[in-house]
Formats: sequence, structure tokens, C-alpha cells
Amino acid sequence: MSENGKEKITAADLRSALRQMGAYVDVTEDDLMKIYALALEHAKKEAGKKVLVKDVMTREVITVDGGATISRMSGLMYQHRISGLPVVDADGRVEGIVTEADLIAGVCIERGHPFRKTLKHLFGESVTADGPDGCAGDTAKDLMNPKVITADPDDEIGKVAAIMNEKKIKRLPVVQADGKLIGIIARADIVKVHITGWDRPAGRGCE
Repeated sequence: MSENGKEKITAADLRSALRQMGAYVDVTEDDLMKIYALALEHAKKEAGKKVLVKDVMTREVITVDGGATISRMSGLMYQHRISGLPVVDADGRVEGIVTEADLIAGVCIERGHPFRKTLKHLFGESVTADGPDGCAGDTAKDLMNPKVITADPDDEIGKVAAIMNEKKIKRLPVVQADGKLIGIIARADIVKVHITGWDRPAGRGCE
């Protein structure tokens, strides 16, 4: 840990040092100096740790294929308490993403209707698609945003947080080099890091 640019020794650092020295020691001046040195080394290592996407991402992601209907997607979002669904192909590669706002576009809210602006404020995301009659369509392929911004599992969460803030999006699919989906990271995951740390069991879905 560091405070005002200086290294600060914590109880966890001391416990780590004591474990390395053994459970029982005669505390002499030399022992204390050794404990201090080991604790300081531990503190520096902890301060230098980077939190990566793969450390906090949700691994069990709820997805749909391109043919999923509005009814199915709505049901999945309601059932799993999520606000977006990655659309994947038969090989698990990400083709797009559908959000709550996109589903509402599927019920034919006319282009330019003031309620669309309301949707943007309510959900924090714009409606993706528009058909010639003001309807986006009725399947995932019709409704999805095909220009998906993704994250790499080795990205730092600070980079991901900046992207979410800049693009005004709530989640990023996490993909391998071949484009296959392996997880998803949401704003809530990043917030949780700052509250409780990143050592947590993987959840599911796409918040």
C-alpha cells in the first residue's frame, strides 16, 4: 500500500512477513528489521498489482443467436436481471449486442419520436437500428448493434472503464484473439473492484 507517495505497512503485510519467517520468532532488533524488510517488499508487490479484465469478468454469459425473437430476448433479460445480450454465431464468435433500448425499438417507435430520447436517458444507451418504417425488426440480427466494442482478457480495468465512459455503454464482451466470447465485463464489475476487491466467484449474464 502507498500513502502520499510513501510505502505504508499494513497488518496484512506484517502477517505475510511473519508467515515467511515461521509462526514463532524471538523478536530481536534484527528480527524486526527483517520483518520490516519483508513486509515492505510485500507492500510494494501489492501496490504494483494490476487488475485485469479476466480477474473480474463474468464468465458464464447469457447469449442468443441471430434468430432469437424479441419475446425470447425479453424473457432472458427479465429472468436473469440483465440489460443486454451478446449475439453469437454457431462457433461462439460475437456478431453483435442487443440492449433493452434495442428491444423497445423493435415495437416500432417511429424515428424522431421524442420517446426515443427518453429511452436514451432511461437506459443510458441509444437505440441501435431503424428500418424504413421506423421499426428495427423482430429478431436479434435485426435489432443488434453489429459494431461491438470488445475487451481483451488482459486489458486493465482502468482502460475498460475509460471506454465505457467515453462511449456511454454499460458492458463490453470479452473475446479471445479469434473473436470467441469468453466473458463479459459490466460497469458493476468495475465498481465492485473498488469496493470489495477482485477476488470473487464469476457470476453470469450481461448487466
